[in-house]
Amino acid sequence: LSREGDPSSNGRNMPEHFSSRKLHLVSQTACTGTQYLPAVGMAKALRKDGSDAIVYVSSGEGATSEGEFFEAVNWATREELPVLFLIQNNGYAISVPQHSQTSSEIHRMAAAFGMPSYHVDGTWYETMYQLMPNLIKRMREGLGPILIEAQVIRLESHSSSDDQMKYRSEEEMARARERDPIMQTERYLLRHRIMVQEEIQKLRAGIQAQGNKAAEEADAATQPEQGRITTRIYSDQTPFFEEKA
Repeated sequence: LSREGDPSSNGRNMPEHFSSRKLHLVSQTACTGTQYLPAVGMAKALRKDGSDAIVYVSSGEGATSEGEFFEAVNWATREELPVLFLIQNNGYAISVPQHSQTSSEIHRMAAAFGMPSYHVDGTWYETMYQLMPNLIKRMREGLGPILIEAQVIRLESHSSSDDQMKYRSEEEMARARERDPIMQTERYLLRHRIMVQEEIQKLRAGIQAQGNKAAEEADAATQPEQGRITTRIYSDQTPFFEEKA
């Protein structure tokens, strides 16, 4: 809500972009594709420091049509940098279907640069859980970057300025709802008698209450002071260098 206390910019950043200093999660820019090159730079710095950490960077399939994506994939592969590229492919770049955006598949693009790439069902947790630990272990051991293209669904419009029912049919939406990962998991838990319906309803109510409480706390926070608009935006320690003849 761009209120005082925002950990990234104290209320000066675009809202709804989650971040956490404790978890090393950077608030991602809203500009499409611009997160990729900084991720590669971070991976290069980590390797120089001798760290075994990896860098995770993600986007939708639409952002992979930007030049920054190809630069990042090329650079990360060439220098074998520990970057995990995860593309969440829901079939639409806002209102543009994938076939109108590219004639290729995202994982094939990465493979063309020599990067190991995988195409998975991103709506089913077990698929990702079985795949990821081994790949991350390989990356920590210095075997370079990896790209995963996860086929997911989009149940709502891209944003409040988008009306997906202008370009998506009811039949398509019905198929998407059947692949809702939360609903698939609930059905799995019930089918295997891991949980009963009452337990799931109780869990849902607890999550809803937690979300409502967080929203109320954020809404009650104070607005940023106008006099400190540049706080955490510009450094007050800008280095100066003498010109050499």
